[in-house]
Amino acid sequence: MTKKIYEILLENSKIWATKLENAGTPTGVVIGQINFINITSGYELFKN
Repeated sequence: MTKKIYEILLENSKIWATKLENAGTPTGVVIGQINFINITSGYELFKN
């Protein structure tokens, strides 16, 4: 089985990638490890 890798862009720069391994379909939640690219702190990215 091939897994897709989803990339998240911010201002045309790739900031992370994830495989979104699991989902809670009734609640609309997806679960997957976030692999940050060239970001040292996820907190600093999202706090503002």
